Amino acid sequence: DSGDIIMQREIRLSEEETTISLKKKLSKLGTESLKEFFSLIREQMINNSNLVLRKQEPTLVSYCSLPNKYDFLSCELTIEEVKNRLRAFEGLEKRPYIKYKNKKIFILSHKENEGFPYSFSNGIIFFNKVIYNNQIYDQKNMDWLKG
Repeated sequence: DSGDIIMQREIRLSEEETTISLKKKLSKLGTESLKEFFSLIREQMINNSNLVLRKQEPTLVSYCSLPNKYDFLSCELTIEEVKNRLRAFEGLEKRPYIKYKNKKIFILSHKENEGFPYSFSNGIIFFNKVIYNNQIYDQKNMDWLKG
């Protein structure tokens, strides 16, 4: 968001951060910040003054949405890039997908050395739960992918 700033807080992001864990952190921070925000409003009303707004530094503006085509897991991506994208989609309705033998396969989860192996630029990831044709497949019923 690029609007003026009334209050600002920072949180630390871990390397393993997911959409769900980030939403939880932001929800907690927002709840904790409300008391301070309402105190600011109350103080301004008592003093009959305006809120002090701070212009946002244009180079620090950020937006919270996934880029177009971010859901396609191209085989040219690195393992780290794929894992980052999988974490970004965790908890969202939209799912990342691969193209395999002209089939669009949506990824639900991955595990080390269990499931369907898929090659990326610097290694292999095993997908252990996928969606194809609106049906969920896990590692027990993925043989059709291997053939």
